Amino acid sequence: MIQKRVKINFLIPALIALFAIIINQFYGNRGIFPHDSTGHFDTGFRILLGDNPVEDYWIVSGFFLDYLQAGLFKLFGVNWQIYVLHASLLNSIFVLTFYFYFERLNVRKNLNIFFCICLCVLGYTSSGTPFVDHHSTLISILALVFFLRIRKNNKYYYFSFIPFLLLIAFLSKPVPAAYVTLLILSLLFIDFLIERKAIKIISFFSGGIISLLIFLIFLRAEGISLDNFLTQYIYYSQEIGKSRLTNLRFDFFGVLDEFKLLLLSIIPLLVLLVKKFSEEGIKFLKKEEFFSLFSFFLLSIILIFYQLLTRNQTFIFFLIPILVCLSNELWNRKRIYFILVILFTLFVTIKFHDRYNNHRKFHEMQTVDFSKSIDAKLIDNKLRGLKWITPQEKLDPKLEVLEILKIKKHLLSEKEKYMLLTNYSFFSSILNKNNESFTRWFVGDGTDYPSKLDSKFQLILKNLVIQKIKTKEIKKIYLIKPISEKNLKNLIDEKCLEKKNLSTYLTQIKIICSIDSL
Repeated sequence: MIQKRVKINFLIPALIALFAIIINQFYGNRGIFPHDSTGHFDTGFRILLGDNPVEDYWIVSGFFLDYLQAGLFKLFGVNWQIYVLHASLLNSIFVLTFYFYFERLNVRKNLNIFFCICLCVLGYTSSGTPFVDHHSTLISILALVFFLRIRKNNKYYYFSFIPFLLLIAFLSKPVPAAYVTLLILSLLFIDFLIERKAIKIISFFSGGIISLLIFLIFLRAEGISLDNFLTQYIYYSQEIGKSRLTNLRFDFFGVLDEFKLLLLSIIPLLVLLVKKFSEEGIKFLKKEEFFSLFSFFLLSIILIFYQLLTRNQTFIFFLIPILVCLSNELWNRKRIYFILVILFTLFVTIKFHDRYNNHRKFHEMQTVDFSKSIDAKLIDNKLRGLKWITPQEKLDPKLEVLEILKIKKHLLSEKEKYMLLTNYSFFSSILNKNNESFTRWFVGDGTDYPSKLDSKFQLILKNLVIQKIKTKEIKKIYLIKPISEKNLKNLIDEKCLEKKNLSTYLTQIKIICSIDSL
């Protein structure tokens, strides 16, 4: 009987983990929004070729994703399915963490399974492919859950692992990792006021110092300048953040409309906090339940603010099943409340699953007819399994594929060294040749690289580009639609560039001046 129970206890989380991987693999292959969907494909491969982020291409985020993707490519081979697996594994780890966390909070097993399945559906699947916002957010939350789980643990050295998780989240994207770090520091301080155990703080900051030292050693081993890293990843990111904060316009009714279902899920946590504190007073602040409810209440507010600040597609609706599950004490006692809450969570899951998974809204594909998609193995076998259709050519994806094949053929025949600027970030991989691009992607809003002439960072980027052209002996620059010569503005003197349109998708720019003239 005991052996049977152990098998069941192992089987359930194993099946949930498997489902989290399978559902993300499926939707990670459903259409493609080039600059978002392929953002870390070529950069992961370029690291295997000897390139490094910061030194060889400008970054504002994604440092950790690039290296992790390179590691996965090294272990399992360079192909699209391994690329999607990167995201699928994090989806699985994230859901499993909450399965065991809910179990620790004594959530009934059937409810635990239900909410974790909803979490599988709403987690990483809104992107499907590796994406900096998802990585930073999910890993930050993993650090928070780890803190909550070990807070009462006498093995205080566990606290030293939290900064390492936060550093990984930060190296995925500085925010919201920085915000969640401040939240955990605040919780650590509250815990100290209650428990009076300085060893936890000492262990936490010792772990932080060790993590930073490991990172600095890694930078040195990879030949990455700390000054260049700080310039691109910290200082330029701060400039972007300041600009967004300055332009932030708070629309109360707009926020209420966009996040109404999430806000509705937060209210029970607030009710429980007030109810418990009124009943138990200061004793409640010492309980694990207080830290759990209070942490996720603040986390939800932080992530809503983060979404408003970044103005990206909303993806934090995965918080809803978590918040609802955490407030189960409030609604789990009466059958009518139980039924209403389960139906609410099911409605939310189906609604956002249809919008963000089936219609791929996060990657701007909500108007795409996916029945017209074709297997991307037509482009290259490394893309096998990807159902190719993009928002740009949603009416006839075959035309786009044919253009890409023409570009592939032309670049294979190119004898001179070139730089390729494109949002189809898989050409290095399928050509087995470094595209030498000076940035990961081309967004056009300044979040990719400094493009404004008055930016103090623009000159730094220009030096990076000129140095790359010089050391790599680049003779030509190829641009793939929608990238144009405008993307070279302020970086290379236009008098030194000779333009030739090779097709509707491909433009050739020949460098006709000496390096010193650029």
